[in-house]
Amino acid sequence: KIIDRQKPPANISQENYRPYATGRDDEVPVIPAFGEGYRFNITGLFHDETGFPTADPELTKKELLRIHKKVAAGYDEIKGIEIDLPRNAELAVLSYGASFRSAAQAAHEARVGTVKLTTLFPFPDEEIKELAEKVKTIIVVEMNLGQLIHEVERAAAGRARVIGVNIANGLLITTEVIARKIKECQN
Repeated sequence: KIIDRQKPPANISQENYRPYATGRDDEVPVIPAFGEGYRFNITGLFHDETGFPTADPELTKKELLRIHKKVAAGYDEIKGIEIDLPRNAELAVLSYGASFRSAAQAAHEARVGTVKLTTLFPFPDEEIKELAEKVKTIIVVEMNLGQLIHEVERAAAGRARVIGVNIANGLLITTEVIARKIKECQN
């Protein structure tokens, strides 16, 4: 489904245009059509063989297919997952980035498994599937609203219960918060 974006009001000059200014209730940026003279940046930049940016659909498709092929071929080298699962563990705590330290400490104290992701793409689907076959519960610790949990749920495919611990206020998740969730899941 294609939705037309609201365009900048006529009284806003190109020089005063701020495409990502905050304050709109729907949070959808006011962005004009390409080529209307306003300047803005959209991520997802592709380049041609010389390394210069391109919007050519054929070159973009060629580059995207090349990247996917490269990632698939190097999956074993670039995936970033470390699993430490004590014998007979029924629960594992999964995290990445800054929250992993708190997650690892809480898991160590509770004598449950840890899963450390060092890359989010490509996602380690097979490893999460295998983990979900060994444990009853995977706790996903994230310093956001729960984007990673959806990937874990997809890969676990119902083989294990997937529970989130989320804090999205810019503060680190503490060991105590994670420890409480581990206890809840063990009861």
